[in-house]
Amino acid sequence: DLGNFQSETQVCENYLRWRWESHKPALGPPPSGVGAIAKMRLVIMAQGNSKLLLEAFKNLPEADRRTLSEELARTGCAGQRCHADSLPDSRGPAFLVYYG
Repeated sequence: DLGNFQSETQVCENYLRWRWESHKPALGPPPSGVGAIAKMRLVIMAQGNSKLLLEAFKNLPEADRRTLSEELARTGCAGQRCHADSLPDSRGPAFLVYYG
């Protein structure tokens, strides 16, 4: 059913929100505004100590926090942007590196 179609970015953003809302201990409502996607992605990547991580993110120098916010909100998909984040432009290029 194409009426329920979601873009790649919407699927990813829904997943990030679900992980935030499922977090134990609870982190409160999902973030919004500049840095929202970065916070949600960093919490997942850190795999623990989320409140400490969020405090460290908040205490970063403004330029570093802005860079992380911009880079982690990039979709790599033309015409798509993350709605939770208020960055005006989240186009690519984007790359993802996983390590084991």
